[in-house]
Amino acid sequence: MTFVEGLYVRKYPYEHQLCRFSRALCVSRGTRCGQSVRNRRAFSQLTCLFSDLLDWSETENIVVHWEAGELARGSFGVVYAGEHRGTGTPVVIKAAPADDAFARSLLETERYINRKLRDKAASNGVVESVEPFRWARYVGDVRLPNMSPPTAVARQCAPMALVWQKEGSGETLEDFLSGKPAAALAQALGTSDTSPGSVRLFRSTFRRVVGELLKALVQLQEWGIMHRDVKPANILVVPRAADDAPLKLIDFGSACDWRSFWKRGFDPDRATCDPLYAAPELFISPLRPDRFDVFSVGLIGLRVLVPTLHSEDRLRECVTLLRTRYQWDIEAWVADQVKKSARSRPVLQALSTTDNLAEQVALIAEDPALLQLLRAMLRESPFARVSAGRALELYNFDAALY
Repeated sequence: MTFVEGLYVRKYPYEHQLCRFSRALCVSRGTRCGQSVRNRRAFSQLTCLFSDLLDWSETENIVVHWEAGELARGSFGVVYAGEHRGTGTPVVIKAAPADDAFARSLLETERYINRKLRDKAASNGVVESVEPFRWARYVGDVRLPNMSPPTAVARQCAPMALVWQKEGSGETLEDFLSGKPAAALAQALGTSDTSPGSVRLFRSTFRRVVGELLKALVQLQEWGIMHRDVKPANILVVPRAADDAPLKLIDFGSACDWRSFWKRGFDPDRATCDPLYAAPELFISPLRPDRFDVFSVGLIGLRVLVPTLHSEDRLRECVTLLRTRYQWDIEAWVADQVKKSARSRPVLQALSTTDNLAEQVALIAEDPALLQLLRAMLRESPFARVSAGRALELYNFDAALY
């Protein structure tokens, strides 16, 4: 094990420059510094903008287990295991390749978003309230000096790395959907029915997954955060979570802060989201920015609900069909699938007895409220799509299935 020391710099060394800028802004408008609410907000946002320069390190005593190798690797980052030197608390460390400027910029955005979530949660009392965290708990950032640790792996990483508390075993919703029985996911989520292959199992799992993700979106969007890359691989499954929130969103590198003055992380000409789960508009709508993530959650819900779509290849085929033939008209698609169904099946028939998509959709189509919800969340236009809060009102996510 190698110790990674944080690098401290004097906090707010440029604070006087920000004050000077704020005073100049006030003078240009004929007001005194501090009198204008607008100027105070501008100063606050300037401080937030420059926070990456003003406050480099908030974490020390972190041990990175380089010798254990990578925990996970994504398109723009690598995750390693670690622990706190004093307490032994397990953590995960995410670093970007030193030679990839774009990956480093995404890591900077992720750092900014996670710091805002952490600070907002603390200031709003989320820790003490009944409302749990629905994202991984951010600890802080560390510097990885070139001379320490002297390993080839560390030298390939950019100087800054991000640290989170380890949540569960590190398995994602994608791991469960693509590699485990449906009953395993239901059990991990603590749903009301874990009978293998039953319609109840898939519906109760749908309630839990979509309900938790919509609540997460409501929390994030209240603070102006749009994730923009919600997909099963970016959702940790934490069985028996102490805060009763078994799903945790991760990977905020594509996120944007819509309430910041510069809309930090937003680029109208660049989309870093997974195209499979992205909304049809691909780029976030400036007039309906919150509807992008709602579509992604709706598609995840459809995949959870239909066993055949647990295969990502089959899901990709289905998405192509919905986009090209149906223009995301879920009702028309379901109606056609019901017609194709060989015969009507009772609601409690086991879905595991067939891998026919039409027969599976015919079974789930017997819940009109569920279909209405999917239709509202998977609208092609963001202007016709429901908000996360409205989606929570359309369906009884807290009801147990008997």
